[in-house]
Amino acid sequence: MDKAVHLFSHYLPFLNAGLAILKGRLQKRVFPWYLNFFITSKCNLRCPYCYIIKYRSEQKEPSLEALKRIVDDFYRLGTRYFALLGGEPLLRKDLSELIDYLTSKNVLIGMNTNGTIPLDRHISMLKKLNKITFSLEGERKDHDKDRGVGSYDKIIENMTILKRNRINQFSIQTTITASTLHSWQHVLDIAKIYGSTVLFTEISCQPGEKTVSADIDSGQLVQIWEKIRNLKLKGFPVENSFEAINNMITYGKHIGPFQFFESFDAIPPYLKKFTKNSPCSFGRYAAFLNYDGNLYPCASLFGIEKYKYNIYELSIKKAYQCMSSNHSCRLCRGLLGYQIHLLFSSLDFSTLLQLAKIAFNNYNYKNL
Repeated sequence: MDKAVHLFSHYLPFLNAGLAILKGRLQKRVFPWYLNFFITSKCNLRCPYCYIIKYRSEQKEPSLEALKRIVDDFYRLGTRYFALLGGEPLLRKDLSELIDYLTSKNVLIGMNTNGTIPLDRHISMLKKLNKITFSLEGERKDHDKDRGVGSYDKIIENMTILKRNRINQFSIQTTITASTLHSWQHVLDIAKIYGSTVLFTEISCQPGEKTVSADIDSGQLVQIWEKIRNLKLKGFPVENSFEAINNMITYGKHIGPFQFFESFDAIPPYLKKFTKNSPCSFGRYAAFLNYDGNLYPCASLFGIEKYKYNIYELSIKKAYQCMSSNHSCRLCRGLLGYQIHLLFSSLDFSTLLQLAKIAFNNYNYKNL
């Protein structure tokens, strides 16, 4: 009986999150199901491509009580997945209390960490998370070039600590950069050792910027995504769905460097199949909330005045309504690869199955 109760409580957040998606789709309702929640700007690293450091403000970080009010307001709007980001979330001394509060809501809770802060003192707290994501970019020398000498070894040590304490709900996020161009595949080998998965991403690039993952050209990126697809076919633990990978390859072949389309008519015919004549899912079903209260549609538009809505000036409900109704982006390179966008734009089956496998810690990579 106790085991059944434990299993029910463990999977209840997944059930609630799934039902929220289905209910919203049936009602044709727009709501912020997924919130990237930047709870601090403090970080012990200085990664060269970090957009949070780039747009750091002087505003004081919100108190625990303020964070709880934000959680309450977004929960009322329909948020069922809170991804805790920074900075480095573990540098908040009240993180455990915030996680306890989120747990009481029966929502999904994720946390991204750079993996350099010892985790052995946080075991009981980490067991309450549904997903923990480490940032690991490649082999030791290449990873440390971007993220600091010694950071690679600390991440490996922390993953070992989690496995030793039977915390299996962790994954790896790998950002493809010029520094790791020839060693990113090493991360898949690490993931296989630890029974984890790898989500591959590119550097978030803003309108008008030169792309692309720090001096990697579009042709190289296409080759990398094709190799990622082949490795996934061979059974390597790639978290990106086939749909997301194929989209990145198609966009790279036909469009090249990062480009935004705010008009459906401007989208080339061979890419129109990826989007309906409606705004991006980000800014409607997902959002980025910075610690200073500024709400943005996505990472690529982070810090841009045109897309900023402040929750303290407008209220959370008003800020979200303004953002979701005014958001005009139709397509970009980043959008094609996002699992969340695929989930809400087309209910892509492979993405749904991927998320279900993650929920049950039962990965079958060849079929996703």
